[in-house]
Amino acid sequence: MPFAAVVLLALVLMGCCVQEVALVDDGLKVCNAGIPGIPGSPGTHGPAGRDGRDGNPGHHGEIGQAGPKGERGLEGHPGKMGPQGTKGEKGEPGHPGEAGPPGQVKSAIVAFHVGLSSSKPPSGSPIKFTKLFYNDQQAYNVATGEFTAPRSGLYFFTYQLTVVSVNVKVTLRKNGEVAQYTQCDDLGKTIQASGAAVISLLKSDRVWLQVYDDSYNGLYTDSNDDTTFTGFLLYLLE
Repeated sequence: MPFAAVVLLALVLMGCCVQEVALVDDGLKVCNAGIPGIPGSPGTHGPAGRDGRDGNPGHHGEIGQAGPKGERGLEGHPGKMGPQGTKGEKGEPGHPGEAGPPGQVKSAIVAFHVGLSSSKPPSGSPIKFTKLFYNDQQAYNVATGEFTAPRSGLYFFTYQLTVVSVNVKVTLRKNGEVAQYTQCDDLGKTIQASGAAVISLLKSDRVWLQVYDDSYNGLYTDSNDDTTFTGFLLYLLE
């Protein structure tokens, strides 16, 4: 038997309790114990206990110092367009600009106004209007009955026809090609008809009026009635 065990056993025997049972005044029994023994060796660790309940939240700590500024992040996507703002106040007028170059004149005077001197002119050729009202630029030739464009441009032509006894049909021609027809039927009395056209002409192009044929030749003129032909330049195309 180990020595420590022998010593422990001797001490237990020496200090065993010799029980004396005595009666005290109140009739209770009292046990007189012996000398306590020496402490025993520590026991082994028991199993771990269960986790305790969560404690109450602690108090907020003091605000720490701000850290250093971080690097700039990536640029984000554009946001949605905001509502339209209110209209601003009108600004002050700007300074006048520099004067531009002189403009080009796109007009010139080219005109004629002539009348018929005798009734029923022949068909198949230009009507010769020999009564001159205006022909300062000499663009209309009374000998041929033709207007010749002195400059390229846009021209306006009009004519007034006096009709008596016979139906009338005339053509407005450009370089021999028909540009427009005009017809007026006889109504048994003196009547008047008219026509007009806008024609683009190059320099030296020719324009005239012509009776369609002899069966439509009721053109008339006298001291009180006129058959006239008029033209003038609207706009230069040079």
